[in-house]
Amino acid sequence: MAESSALHAALALLQDPVSVRKYHRAELPSGVRVMLAVVGGNEDAIAQAQQYTGQSREKLQEAAAFFVEQVLLDYDSDSYRVLGGTQSSSYADLRQNMALLMRWLHPDLQGQGRHAAIDREVFSSRVTRAWEDLKTEERRRAYDLNHPPAAPAPTPGRLAGKKIHTGATAAASCNCQGAQDGTPADLRSRRGGKPRFRARLKTPLCLRKLQSDPVWVRLIRLFKSNK
Repeated sequence: MAESSALHAALALLQDPVSVRKYHRAELPSGVRVMLAVVGGNEDAIAQAQQYTGQSREKLQEAAAFFVEQVLLDYDSDSYRVLGGTQSSSYADLRQNMALLMRWLHPDLQGQGRHAAIDREVFSSRVTRAWEDLKTEERRRAYDLNHPPAAPAPTPGRLAGKKIHTGATAAASCNCQGAQDGTPADLRSRRGGKPRFRARLKTPLCLRKLQSDPVWVRLIRLFKSNK
């Protein structure tokens, strides 16, 4: 079996369900088609998966079903992801994935496995709606126009396109040795008390002191500075 990443991810997710959040926005692993064939009861796919992973049929189908429910059919998934694909997936791939999903959701297969008690009507409607969005070139173009790819998450060290100051930059903006937080001067002034108190200080207060010293200590310092 050349493609097995999706099955391994499904087995890992079944062992650690709490990790599902990391899969919600991550790219789908390779081999989703194999996983959908397993969950849909394809005997050849199940036999190959058993040989490759060493897991039982029941464990493989349970893990695949759990992955499909929690990742592909997540509430925030777009129509491509619901069908186990991406915007670069071909029409044939999306159609085949849709057929495998609908086979899995068919009422005749509801009696297999631990998930038999789950009412999958809502899943069927989601798969059907996703296919309606993408089943023709015209609908696909319209869907892509109205659902552009999500913007990438901010890279470390940046917030809303602005650098987060650290180290020497922060010390310079604070005008105080040892300051490392990089809070702008206007924000420090708002935290430092009323303007008439700040005007009496000979040197600006460091934000670290404002955060660590109790209020009564700062008041004594202000009182002494006025003498």
